[in-house]
Amino acid sequence: MIKRIGILLIVLNSFLANAQEIHFSQYDACPHQLNPATMGAFHGSYRVVLNNKDQWASIGVPYRTSAVALDFGIPFKYDLMGIGISAYQDKAGQGGMNTTFLALSSAYHIALGYDGVNDLAFGGQVSYVQKSVSDDNLTFPNQYDGNFFFDPTANASESIGAPSMAYFNAAFGVHWFYTPDNMPSYFAGITIRNLARPQDAFFTNEINKSIGAMVHAGTAIELDKKLRIYPKFNFAWQGRNTSLVIGGDIEKYKVKTSIEKVSIFGGLYYRVADAFVIVGGADISNIRFALSYDFTVSSLAPAANYLGGAELSFIYKGIFKNRKGFKCPKFDPTF
Repeated sequence: MIKRIGILLIVLNSFLANAQEIHFSQYDACPHQLNPATMGAFHGSYRVVLNNKDQWASIGVPYRTSAVALDFGIPFKYDLMGIGISAYQDKAGQGGMNTTFLALSSAYHIALGYDGVNDLAFGGQVSYVQKSVSDDNLTFPNQYDGNFFFDPTANASESIGAPSMAYFNAAFGVHWFYTPDNMPSYFAGITIRNLARPQDAFFTNEINKSIGAMVHAGTAIELDKKLRIYPKFNFAWQGRNTSLVIGGDIEKYKVKTSIEKVSIFGGLYYRVADAFVIVGGADISNIRFALSYDFTVSSLAPAANYLGGAELSFIYKGIFKNRKGFKCPKFDPTF
């Protein structure tokens, strides 16, 4: 019975970690995770993306997720091909649940017209996932005496060992940009995940990941020559689990020319029934970075003192000299 309880805790920890695999609050600052069809969708030749999230430190061992990605835009006259590689590692909870994710993504952007303002992209992603967990830092009832004193040297009489698993997975995405010279501009996309329906359990072969999907969209509205707002939403579901994020950013330009851009921005988002997210950052020519914090409002709020976690994103966009002169699609400046 005790062993079953231990297994149940590990399975629960696994479930929470699965949620963390796709849980960046700054979802649009993590394009490789958002939608494979966004590969290559930026101003430049290549893009480097770094993300780091620390969560639940106020209630115990924090969940830490770090990601790195690189993608390229390869022009073909009016169209464009995007290729990206990405990796992240997630370490969750007392059981040290480790998840390592490696992915190769590709997208093809079709210019709907010759002015470059209307772009439709289709993308795919193939990924390799490895998970492991250990009982080294877990505690069991046999390590407590009758007075609730914990003895870490006592024999736990339980062992789950160090189980691990690995599997391949796949995703498909569609994305649309409309970025005319005169505001507003629009973007929308949908991603279908877990197309391979891999087995995702340590102790049984009867649990397969459910196919999931994410719909995201937004617009950029120019209030004046140096001020823009970006209303956005993101809705995701997998099995019976859903997540809805609504909110937006406001961006103030200090410098805005054809060769240089300097701006600061801030935003507020609400992940329904879970958390409020405050974000702020700066965009300096080819570098964009932001810091955000989640404030928990779910039923976990009293235990967490309404605290959630901090998240940092960094995006660098570069251009190859021989890229100049190509007629390529235009993209929203936030990508």
